[in-house]
Amino acid sequence: WVLIVNPDFLKGEKENTSEGQKQDLNTLKIRSRLYQFAKSPTVPADQNLKRVVTRIQVENNLSVKATQEITVTGEFNTKLRSKLKYTNPDARMKFLHEYMELDDRAKLDKFETSRLDAMDNELKILLTWHCADYLFAIGRQYVLELPIIKHPYAALLSEEIRTHPVALGKALTFEDEIIVNLASPFAVDFTPEDREIHNSVGSIQATYTKARRKMEMKQVTRFNVPTVGIDEIPNLKTLVRLAANKGTKRVTLIQK
Repeated sequence: WVLIVNPDFLKGEKENTSEGQKQDLNTLKIRSRLYQFAKSPTVPADQNLKRVVTRIQVENNLSVKATQEITVTGEFNTKLRSKLKYTNPDARMKFLHEYMELDDRAKLDKFETSRLDAMDNELKILLTWHCADYLFAIGRQYVLELPIIKHPYAALLSEEIRTHPVALGKALTFEDEIIVNLASPFAVDFTPEDREIHNSVGSIQATYTKARRKMEMKQVTRFNVPTVGIDEIPNLKTLVRLAANKGTKRVTLIQK
């Protein structure tokens, strides 16, 4: 719900329209009143998009080098642009490290953004970072944690009983694409299975492909409704549970 205020009401100004000119009914109503309550339109999920494309180079000393291109539109664009515009470069580095939920040991090398002083339809950010000893060993295997941001609604999974709806605020889309290249002697051993879920709240689809020294992951999560009623919360938790599952973000490597 939004409050629309007519700034010309107290001036006693009236809009003169020529014969045959058509006006929106809501426009005519507000011009005859001081204020009016109305519902803002719900935009589809693909207009509130957060896309992250990550390219990782795994080195033979267990370290990684990564570049991440973040593209945001709609709600994500408005909030992130405002935050970055009014912080200095050092504060931006710290904020982006937290925003992308990078490993505490990761060192952010640099970042670039598209123009912050113009309200373009999308905002792009390019990050480069590196991290020593990023892989960890389990027996003869090495585990690579794919750097995907923790799902924003993961806290819902800890609630056994909820007595009120969940207000997501907007219909949203999260897209993650990760490309991993391995230095010798590492080779891909195991990737998670493809997953796909569709229900009344939204959908999630995760696919994996692999070769000897390369793997790719693509995951798309959509929430199609801005508010989730109590009866639909199990469907919401089903989507969030898969999006937040660490097992879907772990790739195992071996040395050959």
